[in-house]
Amino acid sequence: LLLRGDGSCMGAFLDFAHENAWEVIPSFDLAAGAGPTVCDEVLKVVDECLDRDLPAACEQGLDGIYLLLHGAMTSESCTDVEGHLLKKIRSLL
Repeated sequence: LLLRGDGSCMGAFLDFAHENAWEVIPSFDLAAGAGPTVCDEVLKVVDECLDRDLPAACEQGLDGIYLLLHGAMTSESCTDVEGHLLKKIRSLL
């Protein structure tokens, strides 16, 4: 929630959520510049966050999920990280 008002995409989402009295349940926010394949540890952390946070949010009455995906992330063992994330989210819902 520290990103409110900073001009970023996440900041704009948080500003809009605040203006509309949405309750935001944060999980994780990862960012990086253009670069090479990321290590599998990054994907492991994301999976752990989703496994922990998404079921808990669903129990509270989840209405939506905000995703800001670039579409080009790859890890050492996964050539489509965004596809992996979407499948994981669907399986947890």
